[in-house]
Formats: sequence, C-alpha cells, structure tokens
Amino acid sequence: MTITHLSPNSIEKLTLLHIQFQQMMVLQLLLEWLGEPTIQEIETAFSDTTNAPLLVETLPVLLKKQWVEQANPQTPVSLTLLGLKTLKQWQKALSEQPYVEKPIPTLSEEKTTVLPPPPEFLIRSAKPISPEKKVAKAEKEDVPSEEALTEAQWQFYETLREARYHLAQKENIKPYRICSNAVLRNLAVHQPTDYPALEKLQGIGSAFMEKYAPTFISLTSANVLK
Repeated sequence: MTITHLSPNSIEKLTLLHIQFQQMMVLQLLLEWLGEPTIQEIETAFSDTTNAPLLVETLPVLLKKQWVEQANPQTPVSLTLLGLKTLKQWQKALSEQPYVEKPIPTLSEEKTTVLPPPPEFLIRSAKPISPEKKVAKAEKEDVPSEEALTEAQWQFYETLREARYHLAQKENIKPYRICSNAVLRNLAVHQPTDYPALEKLQGIGSAFMEKYAPTFISLTSANVLK
C-alpha cells in the first residue's frame, strides 16, 4: 500500500523512524534473550511481536554500526557493549521526553519534527525504579549489571556466553539451563580461578559445580593469565 497523501519529506522521515524502531527492537530482543539467537529466531520473534516483517536492511546496519556482532552468517548474533549503551541512551531519551500528540501537518508543512515512538512500544519496557529500590535490589542480588561491565569484562562475558552456548549445543539443552546471564556477568567480573572462589559466587549451585566448574575455571584462569 502506497501512502500518497504525505509529502516526500514526511515519508522519508517516517521511513527512517521505522528503521530506527526496528533496530532498537532487535537490540531489546538481544538484551532480553536467554541464549544465543540466530537471525531466523530474531526475525521470528520480531514478526510475532509486531505482526510485521523485519526489514532486510536492519541487521546489516546494526552490524555496520557495531551494535551487534556475528562472526559469520552461520553463527549466532550477540549484543555489543556499544549496542547496549545505545539502547539504554535511547530508552532514557524516551523516558525524559513524553510523547505528545500533535495535529497532523498539512502538505505545505515540510519541516515537521517526527517524535520517537512512545516508551510503551518497547518490548516489556521496564518501569522506572526509585533510587531506594535500586540500592536495595543491588544489595540483595549483588550481581553486576551489563552497564557496570568494563570493555574488557564485556569481551570476556561474550567469551563465556559463547562457551555456554557450545556446552548447551552438546547437551541439546537451552543455554539458560546451564546458568543465567547474571552468573556469567559475575564470572566476568570476579574471574574465579579455583573451586572455592567459584562456589562463593551467587547463583552457583551444586549441579553447576559438578558438571561445568572445570570448563569455566579453565576459561577464567586463561583470561587472568593473558
């Protein structure tokens, strides 16, 4: 269906806004995903959520901007630290600029400002948390957030995610069955090199220690010795 009652300038702005929305939607999916999504899974999740196909330009643009990473077309797509920061900045801008409806401009009004979509268009957009609750939550969980990771920690976190993905493939289970992303962040920050140090981390249970401890201790030891 072609929109004929809008000026070319308005159509161009709407198209750019649509592409930006798709990019942020994909980043949000990657942030919330448990495991390592393939392109097909991203396309399916996007179309199921929005009832619209994912543009073929979206993922290549995300890769070009280095907001996501993918070694080759056969490997999973992962969110980069730059992509995470971009998503957080976009969400912050939305929360600070409430959406206000404006009258539809006439054809003569070429210079119109297209507002970003309101926050409710984001997938499961989290409600603002008061500073007091943030402190209480941090003390209770004692788990570093994605934003708290340094660049080096983020790179090691991605290495751990990849290792977890391959372990899950061998066992034919979902990656989150091995451990959560929060546990991987703990590993990336604290980098335990022995069993007692690993066992002290929150989220590490007896099943993980029995089956996966040697693999992850080897990874952290190798990373520390770099």
